[in-house]
Amino acid sequence: MVMGCCLGTVLLAASVADLRARIVPNGCIVSGIAIWVAALLARWADGLPLSVLAGHVLWSLGGALGVSMLLLATSLAFERLAGKQGLGGGDIKLFFVTGLFLGFEGNVLNVLLACAFGAPFGWWWKRRARRAALAPSSSVLQASPIAVARDDGFPFAPCIALSTTICLLISV
Repeated sequence: MVMGCCLGTVLLAASVADLRARIVPNGCIVSGIAIWVAALLARWADGLPLSVLAGHVLWSLGGALGVSMLLLATSLAFERLAGKQGLGGGDIKLFFVTGLFLGFEGNVLNVLLACAFGAPFGWWWKRRARRAALAPSSSVLQASPIAVARDDGFPFAPCIALSTTICLLISV
């Protein structure tokens, strides 16, 4: 419960930063990894056998590395074929962190849910950008603290945060 709340705070901070500046700060990534390490140490302090702890570490690293490496390869291939960025590095690192908590299968579901949320959110984001570009300079849209969309994508961290929350809730 405490671990989930701490991870939720990291995901919220990453989402706000991505919405405002279109970046997922490395501090969020490091904090997420630190929460995972603290959770492991707490389990070890509670008397969890090292063999079980080692199995959990392998399960977590499989979810983190497996999914994030697949996403990195897919993103690089997309960039080479399409000539534009598909998934940002911060998003890939954020999926690494979520994989530590969800394992491989849970993180695959997380990616699928994030994409399902990202499709309508990306459509709305692009539509908002077009409206902001056509609006007068005194428009509320341009005074918003949320960054106006550029043509190269949309902030994906909020979708990752929402999907991770759902995955954590259904795995409890």
